Amino acid sequence: MPSGWNDEVSSSQRYDSCTHNPHYENNNFGGAIYPCTCSSMGVMNDKTSSEKWS
Repeated sequence: MPSGWNDEVSSSQRYDSCTHNPHYENNNFGGAIYPCTCSSMGVMNDKTSSEKWS
């Protein structure tokens, strides 16, 4: 995550043809995974430390 964004993500939105955007609890894609495809972060609200786009 960019500086200042660790544990700050409260929502996510897909972009273009992106089908999912998993959010990870820890740096370097570790810990719990929330396969976000919607505007609600559920249990990962303000807990994302890394994410991927695909």
